[in-house]
Amino acid sequence: MGGSNCGSTRGSAGRLGLWELDVGVVSDFGTGGFDSGATMPCYDVGMATATLVSVEEYLATSFLDGDREYLEGQILERNMGEVQHSDLQTGFAVFFRMHYPEFWAGVEVRVQVKARRFRVPDICLVVGGKPKGRIVTDPPFLVVEVLSPEDRMVEMQERIDDYLSFGVKYVWVVDPSTRRGYVHTSEGSREAKDGVLRTDNPRIEVPLAEVSR
Repeated sequence: MGGSNCGSTRGSAGRLGLWELDVGVVSDFGTGGFDSGATMPCYDVGMATATLVSVEEYLATSFLDGDREYLEGQILERNMGEVQHSDLQTGFAVFFRMHYPEFWAGVEVRVQVKARRFRVPDICLVVGGKPKGRIVTDPPFLVVEVLSPEDRMVEMQERIDDYLSFGVKYVWVVDPSTRRGYVHTSEGSREAKDGVLRTDNPRIEVPLAEVSR
């Protein structure tokens, strides 16, 4: 995208990749709490991709056109969601708040998966209530990623691997164009053939028909 935001306000071995499943997924996935009064530093996106940035600089930076991920000194632009993406993301957030109020459901919050790696999942579900810090530093129980047309399988698998290596128990990847969902754990990957995404211990069930329109 590019442009400046200055003056803005604040796989492990043996695990199946999503594209290895016999579920008809194509290679490009393309089928279908800061201080609000503080003035934050910012980056031109083109410059940031070529220049290593410290963790401290990243955490002190906001982006008016959508947050970025941080991987080993590089700031990466996330694929911006479209209407289908936004609708499904909102559906998950509302469903979790209504049916599982004992969890904290965060939307596009920074998650520190390693010392120098920060992901920004579409939804994360945290056991034990709202995190106390400005970002999530303990593994969420569940992460939900809603695919965008520009997502690529290699990048998505790397994201899944980051979550699972961090200790996230479940990663759900959902394609809004096909309304198909996939469950990833440390034991492998599978499609939710019956249209219901599930976890165990604790038990969570989300029918895709109820979070997508």
